[in-house]
Amino acid sequence: GDSTENKGDPSRGDTKTGDEALGLTGSDDPQQSYMISAWARICKLVGKDFEPFLPLVMPHVLKAASIKPDVCMLYNEDAEDVDKEESWQIVRLGEDQNFAINTSGLDDKATACQMLVCYARELKEGFAAYAEEVTDLMIPLLKFYFNDEVRSAAADSFPCLLESSKPLGAVVTGRLWSKIVKAVITAIDSEPEKGQLADILESLAECIKVMGSSCLDNDDVTSLIRQMNHQFGELFKNQGNRSAKRNAEDYDDEEEENLESAKEEDDNILGHLVDLMHSVFEVERERALPFFEQIMPNIVKLMEPGRSWSDLQYSLCFWDDLIEFCGPFSYGYQQFFLQPLVACISHSESEVRQAAAYGLGLCAMYGGPNYCSALQQAVPQLLAMIQAPQSRGDELNVSTENAISALTKMCRYQPASLLSSSNSSLDDFLATWVTWLPVWEDADEVPHVLDYLCELVEASNTTVLGQDNCHLPLIMHAISLPLYKETLSAKDSSDSESNSAAIKTLQVPSVQPAAVLRRCLNIVRTIQSNQAVFDACLARLSQGEQLCLQVALQLPH
Repeated sequence: GDSTENKGDPSRGDTKTGDEALGLTGSDDPQQSYMISAWARICKLVGKDFEPFLPLVMPHVLKAASIKPDVCMLYNEDAEDVDKEESWQIVRLGEDQNFAINTSGLDDKATACQMLVCYARELKEGFAAYAEEVTDLMIPLLKFYFNDEVRSAAADSFPCLLESSKPLGAVVTGRLWSKIVKAVITAIDSEPEKGQLADILESLAECIKVMGSSCLDNDDVTSLIRQMNHQFGELFKNQGNRSAKRNAEDYDDEEEENLESAKEEDDNILGHLVDLMHSVFEVERERALPFFEQIMPNIVKLMEPGRSWSDLQYSLCFWDDLIEFCGPFSYGYQQFFLQPLVACISHSESEVRQAAAYGLGLCAMYGGPNYCSALQQAVPQLLAMIQAPQSRGDELNVSTENAISALTKMCRYQPASLLSSSNSSLDDFLATWVTWLPVWEDADEVPHVLDYLCELVEASNTTVLGQDNCHLPLIMHAISLPLYKETLSAKDSSDSESNSAAIKTLQVPSVQPAAVLRRCLNIVRTIQSNQAVFDACLARLSQGEQLCLQVALQLPH
């Protein structure tokens, strides 16, 4: 009989069958835009197995992504007639000048651009053959002001295209990057919409992570600092305008709703400025300090009294990154942030308390002994956070877990900061610490707490294990709940890898989620060697925790 197992495989040259399987018909088929979306969904499902079909689908997707809209200039009388047609959009330019755009192909163009992003993201090096062509297509689309989604897709594409181009060699990737970085920094200045501006800032941050150290030349750095300072200036100006509108005679609830919406847009931009600086710090570490100093006055301004709590929170995020990636070098700037950081542990907003607690944990882990005094000062406030009513409730638990993690890092890396009249020894502290377990919500902090727990259990610390090992059920619960909540997994975070240089410099243990999970499961297997004790511990867990633990124990070790 005839074999059909390879039917439709483009690698066998069976393109007719492949075309039919992918729904490829004439170029004017009105269904083609739907097929383009369908191909991307198939690509997401089958991953790299979609690569052989790229020669079939890419000509169609590239053609749709290259659509140029029909545009014309019209007088008012003509514009009124055209404006009645659904496929045309009119933009008023002056008293008797109008710009008419045929929008019929713009949705197809946007969809095709989004699908190109999907292919590059999913196929990675399998998309290398198209990386240069698609990059050249996407760069001008940063200025395609007829459609917001097209500009967003163009911005989203660049980190994926740079990653895809790496098999082509460093020279090719570098050539693409030199074009991308100039266009993206220019687009930060020219982008009129806040949503797309956020996408462009995010794209640049991700590109910098892909390209790594020294990817920005002097001209790039100068331009980027200028654009970041300009964005800060716009944010401060907008805040002043909102204050003036709140004091105006016609201020009402509807106006307040509009002002809040505008503030959310500005906060989103501010968050992306944080992410951008984070990327620069991540790849350059202390070499980024001259760059940081150029935008630092804006960050100090965010901390001024009378500003919103969200401004304070974002300023702490900048300082947190300074501490994490510059380590002891960060102490040279402590006069700008350290006392406010400690004070924010008692702030009324939990998001501010979380950022402050996280920063203090970084001080303990990366900052060096100069931070010991400030950490000692913060201990009572961190304890108050953890012991406050409803501290483990849904609204407060993340900030509480950051306080627990901060004290955990202090105990592990700067134990002198915990020794005081209330804690004459570390065992006094650990007796309280073990009662705070489990932590389960903040995926960044769970591995740090569990890794220290593992270290103590492996050392047979009697305070943590309890009399006659009475804390074993609690230890099993502390391991199984994050598994159930999916905040502990076998996947390492990029930040844990990026900090390897600081870890070597400061002799700080590497805390990577996959390694922590293996360490936790080894402890569970040790408990499992005594079946009666293991069964008693299991009985204290929920069914979901039991199931997740059983699945995890099947992982290779």
